[in-house]
Amino acid sequence: MSDILKNKNKFLQYEMWKDCCIGCKFCCNKGQPDLNKVESLKFILNKLDDEEVYEYNEIGFIGGEFFNREIEDEEVRDLFYKVFEKLSKLSHINKIYITTALIYDCNKYLLPFLNYLKELNILHKCLICTSYDVAYRFYTDERRLLWENNVLTLHNLYPELGIHTEIIVTQHFIDAVLEDKFSISAFKDKFNTHIDYIEPASGLYYTDKIECEKDIPGFFPTKKSFIKFLEKTIIKNKEIDPYTFCSMQLRSSKLYYIDGGKRMVVDDRRDTNGVALPLDKTKKYEIGLIDTDKSMRTICKEFVTFNE
Repeated sequence: MSDILKNKNKFLQYEMWKDCCIGCKFCCNKGQPDLNKVESLKFILNKLDDEEVYEYNEIGFIGGEFFNREIEDEEVRDLFYKVFEKLSKLSHINKIYITTALIYDCNKYLLPFLNYLKELNILHKCLICTSYDVAYRFYTDERRLLWENNVLTLHNLYPELGIHTEIIVTQHFIDAVLEDKFSISAFKDKFNTHIDYIEPASGLYYTDKIECEKDIPGFFPTKKSFIKFLEKTIIKNKEIDPYTFCSMQLRSSKLYYIDGGKRMVVDDRRDTNGVALPLDKTKKYEIGLIDTDKSMRTICKEFVTFNE
């Protein structure tokens, strides 16, 4: 069983802003208004002074995006750097998660930032969290190759930096695995990355998963294909750890997020399938499979129990 599950990590996470020009069609933030970046960063800097920070040993930051052009403004960039300067003084924090798409030229903003973290002597605590998708994220070969080259470049330049990849378990991904068009083991070996799997979500834009699936065909898988996926990846190939698959223990305990341009917070994220109810009550924010309300995690547990 994963050390994460054994140690019951205490993980605090902040969403900085929604702004991102990558344009992934399935983005759960699609259609959401952004926050003023300066005000958002000042909010986070103030929160890092709260006593609650000492209740957590891991801290993470999600966007939007940070390193394409989102910190080109000098004031925004200075405040962004100050967040991590403050973190460098919090010795109890042993892991820092930083999300980024890695579909851009990393020389302009990302590499200077990582060099700064190295100067602060916290780069070894940091984990770059990125995403891979077989259908909608890389809609050109150039984008996919850019991501691949960036991952390999980061490993080469910063061997102390961890890289963690999230993959949404879409129907496209399941089909690619079942048809031997995507090898989980080969991917992990080539890019020296841990994979964390997440369930498809209709996000804050679509009314529900049915509407989302109509707009993004193949995003939500069927239960039948998902079970075949489990059979191949857990029993046959032993590529997936069923005890950490889609586990909420891999998610933040507490999340400060943005909904409708307002700063929100969810305290019990690990007890709610990671879903925070949208302010817009016409949106359901549904996750999982297209033909059942059972979560992938629940079906995986049942599958493991049945096959023990």
